[in-house]
Formats: sequence, C-alpha cells, structure tokens
Amino acid sequence: MHFRRNQGIRALLCSLVWIAFALGATAHAQSTTGSIYGALTDSTGAAVPNGIISAKDVHTGLVTTVTSNASGEYVIPNVKPSDYVVTGTAKGFKTQNETEVAVSANQNVHVVFSLAPGEASETVDVTAAVTLVDTRGSALAETIEQERIQNLPTLNRSTYDL
Repeated sequence: MHFRRNQGIRALLCSLVWIAFALGATAHAQSTTGSIYGALTDSTGAAVPNGIISAKDVHTGLVTTVTSNASGEYVIPNVKPSDYVVTGTAKGFKTQNETEVAVSANQNVHVVFSLAPGEASETVDVTAAVTLVDTRGSALAETIEQERIQNLPTLNRSTYDL
C-alpha cells in the first residue's frame, strides 16, 4: 500500500516536470518590435552624458525620446518596425541627425553619435550606415509584409498563427 502511494506521487511529479518543460519550450514569444541603441561621444571619443536622443518614425511622425546615461549610452526600446530619423544632441554640441535608420521586428539597430562642439541650433545630417549585425546577442528575425500574410494558408490570416 505504501509502495503504491509513493509510485502515484512519483508519477505525478514526473508529469508536472514534463509539463513544465513542455510549456517552457513553447513560451518563447516572437517579438514584434525592435530597439535602437548606441552612444553619444564628442569628437575626441569621450562619453557625452545626459544627451537627448530622439527617434522619429518617418511614416507616422511619432517621436520617442530618451536620455543618455553617465557613460553616454542609450537604448530606445520597443520600437515598431519602420524607418526612422534618429537625432542626438547635448548642451554645447551641434545636433546630429542619422537618417534612413530602418528597424525590423526583433532587430537591435546600433547608432553611434560623434557630436561636434557648437550650438544646438547647428545641425549635422548623416545618412545612416548602421550595423546590420547585432553583436550583443543572437536572434533570427524577419519582417513579413502584409501581402505575404494574406497569401498564407492559415485559418484567419493572423501572424500569431504562424
């Protein structure tokens, strides 16, 4: 009798462990956003703390603004896939614009600013040559266009059914 009760508890524990592993394997969600990260430096390469970095979606006009930390680093998280103009500025430096910054789903785009001394009213425009490989981590992602989703053989044409 004691043996059967232990066997039942053991079977229950094995089942719970199996379920936990099975749910854990499927819990990796796909991200629908990306991020823009980098650093603000001056012309000598020194960090520029408390700089203001803004990312403007060229299609919607939505602007997201963050401040660089004491090391001059910044992260703009949860950026929707689109094309952006990223602007970096700080007191005593010229404003620098990085144009043509494209963010895809689950992509971390690296944008570094090297600010020149001057007034904030002076602007330097740079066409972005952003890093396409994110060296901070490994992930595989692809942006799927609306037309491709509509042509997929799914029940309700939802990207979450993929």
